[in-house]
Amino acid sequence: GTLYEDDVFWKITADGTLTLSGNGTVADFGSAYYQPWKDYRSDIERVVICEGITRIGSTAFYTCNKISGEIVFPDSMTEIGVNVFYGCTGITDVTIPESIDTIGKLAFSGDEWYMFGDQNQNSYALTADGQMVYKYYAPKLTKIDLSAATSIGEQAFLYCKQLSEVQLGDGITEIAAMTFYECDKLTTINLQNIQTVRTNAFVQTALTSVDL
Repeated sequence: GTLYEDDVFWKITADGTLTLSGNGTVADFGSAYYQPWKDYRSDIERVVICEGITRIGSTAFYTCNKISGEIVFPDSMTEIGVNVFYGCTGITDVTIPESIDTIGKLAFSGDEWYMFGDQNQNSYALTADGQMVYKYYAPKLTKIDLSAATSIGEQAFLYCKQLSEVQLGDGITEIAAMTFYECDKLTTINLQNIQTVRTNAFVQTALTSVDL
């Protein structure tokens, strides 16, 4: 298919691979309903972004939760929009080239939901000490290299429970609100170039070492 006025094309093959090709920007979508591939959401298992794509617009793959493995962005990319891979629980690795300087709000984040103790959802599931049990719907990234980024949106990695390694570059001077909220395997980070840390940026992480 063709994406609006831009010279950008998409196709999905029988093995569940969705490929974006051409030259230009993948548009912003107001919700998952407006995704051009919405009728194939349950079939998409892999996303290939070809050289020539410059930006992935908002909500492009929002809750396409069968996408798995690695996402590789081409050197032609400069921006990842808002909510792009929100709730894509199968993503385990992301390669971000030096050309990308902007990562939108909630780009690689997710949500949490209460687990219920019975099929009729009449009672919550509890741990042995009486705490509620949650299930998290976010990418399973273990590391992320943001060396070239100059702007990272709020909650960009919210609930990435497997994230343990983050590399920031000289261009980042601010950590937005809730950027790494509940990334509870994150134990260390270098903030030597950071001038401002916004509200709850590192709440419920496991930070024991911070380089300032």
